[in-house]
Amino acid sequence: MIVKLLGHACVYLQIDGHHILMDPWLGETLLGRFRRFPDPGPLNFDFPPPDLLLISHHHWDHVHIPTLLKFDRSTPVLIPENEQLERIFKILGFSRVKKVRPWEPEEFSWGKVWPTRSKVPFGEVGYLVESSQGTLWNLVDTVFSEKEVYQAMEVTAKPIRLCLAPFQSFDEMGVIMRDQRNSESILARSNARVLSKLETELLVPFADGLYYPGNPAMNKISFTHDPFEFVDEIHSFRAKQNCIVPVPFDEFSFCEEDLRFQRPLGLEVQTLLSLYQQYRSLDPGESYSGIPERVDGLCSNLDIEELKLKTLRYFEGGINEFFQQPERLPQGEQIRVEEFYRREGIRWALELEGGQRILVLDFTTNPGSILAGDSEANCGLKIRAEDLCALLDSVELLSILTQSCSVTTWGHSPQKAYQSLNVLWYAGFEDKVRLESYLTQFQRNDILTS
Repeated sequence: MIVKLLGHACVYLQIDGHHILMDPWLGETLLGRFRRFPDPGPLNFDFPPPDLLLISHHHWDHVHIPTLLKFDRSTPVLIPENEQLERIFKILGFSRVKKVRPWEPEEFSWGKVWPTRSKVPFGEVGYLVESSQGTLWNLVDTVFSEKEVYQAMEVTAKPIRLCLAPFQSFDEMGVIMRDQRNSESILARSNARVLSKLETELLVPFADGLYYPGNPAMNKISFTHDPFEFVDEIHSFRAKQNCIVPVPFDEFSFCEEDLRFQRPLGLEVQTLLSLYQQYRSLDPGESYSGIPERVDGLCSNLDIEELKLKTLRYFEGGINEFFQQPERLPQGEQIRVEEFYRREGIRWALELEGGQRILVLDFTTNPGSILAGDSEANCGLKIRAEDLCALLDSVELLSILTQSCSVTTWGHSPQKAYQSLNVLWYAGFEDKVRLESYLTQFQRNDILTS
């Protein structure tokens, strides 16, 4: 059994001549916005076609569309019960997609795959991959407790020799609002405490974060811990636990007597530690106002005035129906979104990065109204012109823009800043509305590489 880490959450497995890819990403960039960290530079992936795909959840850094389009659509795929994942693979034409349930194993000639539970409000799983040489547990981004650890040790016939363990979460709203709300995150210590109960030969901090080329400030705010800190936390609970901080293309081989390790990139530990200190350590006094440079470009030769008119026409065409959706309040009360925003006194501005204000949506009136860009607002969202163009044309999704921190929210209160993002979701830009047109562009243009 060979385990090769391909960067971020992508893992390649070879078991008795069978080839398995987990959360596949075979490309130099992710969504045209991120790269692996540490950045290995130009890449050449030379792997056999997969015999099986394992997908943990629907977030776009785990479902890389250009990579999926490279594969035979009859390739078997295991996914959790996740509506968005079902739609993605149906639109892409995959014919052998199977939904799995936590702790119900899938059997193969070479061994078993056990989906493991994640305590999140959407379909997500980790994967225990069991072979005759031992078991790999890829926890990916899952949220787990001691119960899952003990159950994992009970269900597998072979010991868990390698565990790929999450040690931090992506603070999406902290990034979008450009603050450090979770700078004292306890996730690293909590996960370390739980995983110290796991009897595993080697524990690897895994699914490290999104690396923003050319933007050190955003690299720092997007994560609150580095993997060396996580290893220290592990050792505070279990001093003898073997750990290693990975880099892309690290390879592990399960042999009868030992677990062998190779590092093709040849990075020294001290160099790796320095890179994490440079790109991941928070400086409380640092400003986080920039957005990352795009690796590729969209909407070239963009006419800003034409874009403003196009945006205005979009909102004028739907302002009276966009916000009639039900909004469920924490107390259980359900009212229309428009009424909720009226209660909150929302006057929302849509602005281009650089300061040009396109329009203001005023929810303090009944019905809500569209105001000129020079009107006053108490919250808003900034977006790059090319990204707004791509969003309107459904060649980009809002979920991707938020994950890549290419939008910024602001507000006179944290609640208003948070609702600034939701305005676009309610205005018809949520994934479930635009997913099909977004995915079919890849097939239409025959884009097979990032």
